[in-house]
Amino acid sequence: MNEERTWAGILEAMVILVIFGTVAISATGTWAWIYGPNGVTTAAWLQAIGGIGAIVAAFFIAGYPMRKSLRDDLARAELVAAKIGPMLESPVRSIAIASLLLKDEDVHPARILAQVNRNLKDAIEVLSTISDSDLLAIVPLPRRAAHRLSRIVSLLKVLTDDLGKYELHFRNGVYPQIAFKALSTSWDFKLDGIHGMLEICWVELENAGNRCAPVASTDERDKTFDD
Repeated sequence: MNEERTWAGILEAMVILVIFGTVAISATGTWAWIYGPNGVTTAAWLQAIGGIGAIVAAFFIAGYPMRKSLRDDLARAELVAAKIGPMLESPVRSIAIASLLLKDEDVHPARILAQVNRNLKDAIEVLSTISDSDLLAIVPLPRRAAHRLSRIVSLLKVLTDDLGKYELHFRNGVYPQIAFKALSTSWDFKLDGIHGMLEICWVELENAGNRCAPVASTDERDKTFDD
């Protein structure tokens, strides 16, 4: 940040010097006897160069506040990611276990669905602790982690409601056990998709959190030194 501010100051100074020099040369005609290509005087081509330089510098300086804002947003996103990332390990594991349970053909479907639902509700409970402000803070991160997390919670809630209904049906004998295999294949497919999305979010947030870790440790060392 300081380096970019320094370059912005240098460019500002260069623009002022070029403009001032161009105006001075144009007014006095001091270098009018020096000719460039095709008989163009020094003052003319210096004006052209100065004009181009001024435009480039103006674009650079004008874009500085926006670049700084984007950098600040990304830095905050990485700090929040460092907090959220470790929280996702438990839901990832719970969903993976739920997927394995659906493949068990030796247990009554009602018992399997009850256990699967408990695992998925555990995952929902953890994911629901992520506040809206934290989700909003990680929006600048790539791969749309914030959107994926919101989507995952919605999908899990729909799936648990569905599994709860079928659990009652199997418990009450509405559906025969043989129907469970076809239904579990469909549920397992959905869980694989949810698990994959959640793993992507987990990896992305862990990586983003690791990027801000050196900064945090440096700040901690500075604080310790000051104390």
